[in-house]
Amino acid sequence: SEILILGFYQNNKINSLHERLDESLDGQLSHAIKMDQFSGEINTKVMIYGNNIIKRILLIGLGVQKEFTTDQARSVAAQITRLLDKMNLPNFTIDGESFGLRKNIMVQAFSEGLILGSYQFNDYKTNEDDTVCVNTVMICGNIDKKNIEKGKILGESVCFARNLGNHPANILTP
Repeated sequence: SEILILGFYQNNKINSLHERLDESLDGQLSHAIKMDQFSGEINTKVMIYGNNIIKRILLIGLGVQKEFTTDQARSVAAQITRLLDKMNLPNFTIDGESFGLRKNIMVQAFSEGLILGSYQFNDYKTNEDDTVCVNTVMICGNIDKKNIEKGKILGESVCFARNLGNHPANILTP
């Protein structure tokens, strides 16, 4: 995977997984958090360049843990996909535990967001787009695959409905 993405709740300490990751990166993770004064506020990000195994690590602020809702999970996932599309990264890995994806409803919302964030309607653009889009996502952790699939289906359904609505009336009769 090109990049590992970790969620970080506001004012939480580094958990045991993050500590092990920090050790394997010779303290770069904790150093970057201190240098950037990263506290986990919502919509904040810190990019860390890793080693040969993990090339990059992206810390994403999730805000206050008790206030983190399914809508925010969906929004954060969509932002992740859009950001990585801009970076031309075809695949990425997400630490599901750090995003709170143990809850089935959160997993579904997060996977919906991943699909919705990648939506593009390019049917009538004249220039071919040569950019690389995200095509592989690996979510690590104890996560229910059924809810990932459910979110994927819902996200694809919304994208299909958007496609139908974006065609002009002379192409797709209302």
